[in-house]
Amino acid sequence: MTEAPIVTIADIRNHDKTLADKTKFPAVHIAAARDAVEEEFELITNRSFTVRAKYWSFLSGGGDLAVMPDNDIQRVTSFMVNGTDAMPSLLGVTPGYLEFLPAPEGAAVEVRYEYGLFPPPADVRRAALIRVRDLLISANSAIPDRAVSFQVSELGTYQLATAGRAGAETGIPEVDAILARYKAQRWAL
Repeated sequence: MTEAPIVTIADIRNHDKTLADKTKFPAVHIAAARDAVEEEFELITNRSFTVRAKYWSFLSGGGDLAVMPDNDIQRVTSFMVNGTDAMPSLLGVTPGYLEFLPAPEGAAVEVRYEYGLFPPPADVRRAALIRVRDLLISANSAIPDRAVSFQVSELGTYQLATAGRAGAETGIPEVDAILARYKAQRWAL
């Protein structure tokens, strides 16, 4: 499925000394949190930061253009029309669109392709490290990563960013700001 993750388990362990404890944080737990972060980032931005393979099928409307369900198409590995190899009729992939020689209306079109923004940009890797840490250990932190203000007093008050409110996707301001820069817009004709 994934060519390479946004960050490796070693990257995560090196990023935070607490996560280096292999007894408290086994590799399987770190990998699960990392995989959840990859899926979350894809849902938020409408793009993948790993190369993924996908199968897509649709019925032709009789034209020569189809809106791809994903962004950042790397390559088409298979293009079939009514069960027959039609790769020679594939003209190309432009951002968000698959162009091909006109297929008959109602023809069954099957496409296998790879998509994703790879390698992931450095700021997305940093955001992934922060978010994985948040998922694994933020509940035990004195001041959460979601803190947007802090007042020094006897009681120590702070305001938290809340995921899903006021434009916050993850609830971590730095992560949300990075992901906002990579949001892919989808336009329909």
